[in-house]
Amino acid sequence: FTIKTKRNEYSAKTVIISTGRKPREMGIPGEQSCKSKGVTYCATCDAPLFEGKDVVVVGGGHSGLNAVLQLVNIANKIYLVEDMDNLIADERMVEKAKASGKVEIFTSAKPKKVCGDGKFVTSFTIEHEGQDKELKVGGVFVEIGYVATEKPVVEGLDRNEWKEIVVNEK
Repeated sequence: FTIKTKRNEYSAKTVIISTGRKPREMGIPGEQSCKSKGVTYCATCDAPLFEGKDVVVVGGGHSGLNAVLQLVNIANKIYLVEDMDNLIADERMVEKAKASGKVEIFTSAKPKKVCGDGKFVTSFTIEHEGQDKELKVGGVFVEIGYVATEKPVVEGLDRNEWKEIVVNEK
């Protein structure tokens, strides 16, 4: 491969492009205005800020259940919201969350809206079983995956539906 930059030209047998990633957002009303006011994308970083509060975790995969299990010892109550019919996380994680007595699970539930009072999140609305349901919470943990960060360095390369660079075994 030959890589041309503004300063020089480089040759290499292998090129590793590390543009990074960012959390996938829900794209619902209130998400942007409540960022850093109760909407967070990192349970590891922010869970201690929600001690004793009711919270919602969006995402029923490994990341979502990992967040739930971190919050079990911190939060008062945890609502787990997944838009698919079932949770796809490891069954042991799911059983541990259920056994905590603090987790209420909503599958086939669509996130609809985050509400706040201008300072903090106050509720999270989901559509479940054909009806809107408002969950009174002080925090929303979004754990629905990541998207590749777009950088000019990847212009002209084939990308998949998630904007990741398409590679092969070579």
